[in-house]
Amino acid sequence: MDELRDAANAASITLPRSWRMRQWIRRNRWPLGVFFGTLFIFLIASINLIINLHITGDEPAYLLQGYAIIHLHTVEMNRVVSDPQIYRQFFNHAPLDRVYDFRGNGVEMEAYLPGYAAIIGLLYALGGRFLIVAVQSIAAALTALLMFQETDRLWHSRAVDVFVTIAYLSSLPALLFAGQLFPSTLATLVGMVAFVLILRVLPAAQGTKRLITAAGIGLLAALFPWLHVKYAPLALLIIAAALVQLFLLMRASTHPQPAVSSLANPAKEASSEVAQQARAGVAWLAAGILCLLPAISFLLIALYSHHYFGTWYPQYRADPSTSYASPDIGHMLLIYQEMFLDGQSGLIPWAPLMLLVPAGLIALARYHLKVAIITLLWIFGFLVAFASSAVAPHVNQAYALPARFTVECQPFFALCVASLFARCWPSLRTTFTKLTQRHGMSLSQLVNLRVAFGLMCLLLLAVDIWFTLVGQTNLGALYPNARGITLAMRLPHSLPLWWFSLFSVH
Repeated sequence: MDELRDAANAASITLPRSWRMRQWIRRNRWPLGVFFGTLFIFLIASINLIINLHITGDEPAYLLQGYAIIHLHTVEMNRVVSDPQIYRQFFNHAPLDRVYDFRGNGVEMEAYLPGYAAIIGLLYALGGRFLIVAVQSIAAALTALLMFQETDRLWHSRAVDVFVTIAYLSSLPALLFAGQLFPSTLATLVGMVAFVLILRVLPAAQGTKRLITAAGIGLLAALFPWLHVKYAPLALLIIAAALVQLFLLMRASTHPQPAVSSLANPAKEASSEVAQQARAGVAWLAAGILCLLPAISFLLIALYSHHYFGTWYPQYRADPSTSYASPDIGHMLLIYQEMFLDGQSGLIPWAPLMLLVPAGLIALARYHLKVAIITLLWIFGFLVAFASSAVAPHVNQAYALPARFTVECQPFFALCVASLFARCWPSLRTTFTKLTQRHGMSLSQLVNLRVAFGLMCLLLLAVDIWFTLVGQTNLGALYPNARGITLAMRLPHSLPLWWFSLFSVH
């Protein structure tokens, strides 16, 4: 009898272990499907891009800087720009227009901070251009996964989860720049991770976990500007948002609702006060760590800039004497107009679904104000850096694929539009059900404002998907052209010329 009991106990222990992995996969089949499905699509799009397009614009400059960092262990560019065997791997001519002697001491430098170049320099040494775009595709897939999970926590609707994932995938800039050698895709993931840590992880963490979470947020904010100095504003907003979250948690812990048992028991009340003081101490320590890491990083950036550029701030592809000019607000407004409304390089012509972002942000604010505020702050943080174009005439979108400056905002734009869809989906689903069941009601009786907005979301999502698919057929034709949208002119039956003509493209 004892042997049978021992065998039964062993079976009860081993069976769950043998099924644990299968059960975990079954519970997480949707997140796993989103990650691997989006990874596959980003990889295919990236492979298509590297097959059909050579490195252009700033891409070879990043690679050359990465080569100097990884192989020569220096950020100084003198040797790489003077050795044809090195620079001809990336440039077909001496890249003297990409490096500058900022201090007049013979030290040639690229203006970029070295963070992104160091990452892709290592990846290029290990696996060439393909490994770089593969890693960036993984980053894009992780961003899609975090969006999926955040949307699920907000709306608890599988339809909305799928909508936000497709909205991000069908965004032409997000798909294109996963395969381009720019820091945009990695920065998008960093921004999304910080978003989730501040909104979800930090409030739930206690004790040591709160310290670790604060350190993680501080580290992200510290490393962010090293990818590119344009991410410094969002790094500061990340710190500010995390500090506000810690302050709210501290205030909640120091003003708890008194329990009846603690009022009747002085010993329990005293122990509760000690616990509150301990939590407050952890919160203050977390705030200190959160501020210390970015402060060190910004100090190092200032020292790096002073040493190599002769200023306390990074430069932008020019001699310091010509980097900045008298304010030109018109130039700044033109940059933002090109980012969103230009027929060739703007976001809206190529992703019409993003027209609904303002309405989606309002819908999100009415449902969850804190998430809406953080979302708006993140969008602002990514975009406000281009306000520098008012005094920096060198800041422009240059010769690039569409909506280059809005790539990092795509997941937050998609979250806004998905929020609008989430508010409309119940009415839309009810309408579909009644129509399929033939309740004898006319369409005009079933359609209301929410149904109309829901149908608009689906229609514009379908347009985004189509534009993205057509864009993949001839990537070279997406570049700016003096004659207008080359791809639309070549494929007038696939891309509506009337639509692009609305944005002054003829």
